[in-house]
Amino acid sequence: GKGVKDIYPNMEEMSLQDYMQRVVDFNETVQSKLLGFHAARRQRMAELGNFEPVLVTGADYSDRRWPQTHIDERTQGWANEALNAAINGLDPPGQDLYPYIGEERSRRYRSDIEVLTPIGTRVRLGARADDIRRNHAPSPGYDTKFSGYSTSVGLSIEQPLLRGLGLTANLASLRMAAKQSEIAFQEFRREMMRVVSSAEMAYWELYYAQESMKLSRESVAIAETLLKDSETRFEAGRGSQLDVMEAEAGLAMRQSRQSDAHLRCIEAMNEMASFFGGIPKKAQVGYKAVDSPKSDSAEVSFSRDSELAIGMNPDFLKAQLEKEQARVRFGYARSQRLPELNLTAVALQV
Repeated sequence: GKGVKDIYPNMEEMSLQDYMQRVVDFNETVQSKLLGFHAARRQRMAELGNFEPVLVTGADYSDRRWPQTHIDERTQGWANEALNAAINGLDPPGQDLYPYIGEERSRRYRSDIEVLTPIGTRVRLGARADDIRRNHAPSPGYDTKFSGYSTSVGLSIEQPLLRGLGLTANLASLRMAAKQSEIAFQEFRREMMRVVSSAEMAYWELYYAQESMKLSRESVAIAETLLKDSETRFEAGRGSQLDVMEAEAGLAMRQSRQSDAHLRCIEAMNEMASFFGGIPKKAQVGYKAVDSPKSDSAEVSFSRDSELAIGMNPDFLKAQLEKEQARVRFGYARSQRLPELNLTAVALQV
């Protein structure tokens, strides 16, 4: 008769503990919920970055030119120079009507540190440094170059008085992220409970299918023995042809049950392997449940178990967290309805 070892060439014995650990490690649904929980936790930590100091640095380089006088003054000045040159017998001036050009090549550096507090206060500490290179040409034939450095340090404090004031408005995103992280954890718990319970049921289904196939194999062996005995008695003249036919019918019925048990065992094995991504037919490796079910007595208390079910039920806890998220959104929306009014204080040292 067919046994468990006849299903696939290689059979792996698996205890319930090893099987459940493999389900937790490799089940795609559980792993996706676990990744969602970790992502929500990272988002919660990222929201704390709103209150970390921000360093902003920058630099500007300026290279520009511009005329120092109006075009009419420059044209009249060229005409006067040309007239004087003609009267005195000198060479005429050039045709350039823009002899007096202002030039600037400057470098400006800035650096700011900005911090936002949970009550909405924005503190900014900054420093500036300028390196100026500029020439001035106030009159023809006169050229003055100006160079210099300038530095300044400033502190500004901006405090909202209406919109954006307080913890409700400034901690809304952090509180929402924290609640979302807890919601993701409850979803992970719910999926874990569902998968673990279904996986354990599949394990015991395989155990039952194995036992059923074992009993079918023993039943077929007994039917074969009865058929041989009936044939022996018939040949010895001590039995009838009807007894032989009844034994053959009984053997055929038990072989049919054995085939059904064999198919149920394959289905149960595939169902159990699906919880951790195993494909027995492709890998040619089957699985055998080696643990047997055990029954332990348990005390039941309606009040205690009801309280425990409410306190640990992931759907109930998720609903509570969603209600708290709605309160946070309501408080933030109420804060944003206020007009914007800020108090700003600035201190500058040059």
